[in-house]
Amino acid sequence: MPFRVRATTKQHRQPSLFGEIIDWMLAPLLILWPISMAVEYSIAYSVANVAYDRELKDSVLVLARNMVYREGSVFLDISDSARKILLADEIAESVLQVRGMQNEVIEGSPDLPGIDFTPDLEPQRVYFRDDLLHNREVRVAYMYAQVSGFPGAAVLVQVAETDDKRIMLASEISGAVLAAQFVLLPFALILVWFGLSKGIAPLNDLADKLRQ
Repeated sequence: MPFRVRATTKQHRQPSLFGEIIDWMLAPLLILWPISMAVEYSIAYSVANVAYDRELKDSVLVLARNMVYREGSVFLDISDSARKILLADEIAESVLQVRGMQNEVIEGSPDLPGIDFTPDLEPQRVYFRDDLLHNREVRVAYMYAQVSGFPGAAVLVQVAETDDKRIMLASEISGAVLAAQFVLLPFALILVWFGLSKGIAPLNDLADKLRQ
């Protein structure tokens, strides 16, 4: 009786082409998604900055137009009600300040830091900077303004506000974009799944034949 040896081969299950493509597609997406969220927030904050900088600029211009010289002194000729309207904000804390030629505080909060006048600062032009007030980050709009009735005098007019409403608006914009992504992402995955399954079907058939 002839001796027969039965050869046994252990078949290893090969990963499917479809699964490998899905893995290579999802892995970069999972890495890039947090980066895209950070970029979206940065863009949203820039948009909020532009919008609220315009408001600050308008406040500075209104205050600068109402600086007058009378009876030997420079002062802000504006009513208390108008002052409250300019600085009224339910979210951000706003403060104003006017400094004279000797860097003395004429009006407003003495806690807001002043700046040194340099030739680069053009009179009647509004500038912006980020600063600290009471250990809080603030956005400051400022300009050197001519005083009505006293052409030779210039004062530094500043309006500052906290970043609260800018952060809030940036968060709202980013949240809206993220919500839209959550809505569209399942549909995108379904379309990708369907397209890949149809596109690689001939390759899967060929792979099955080669394995056989």
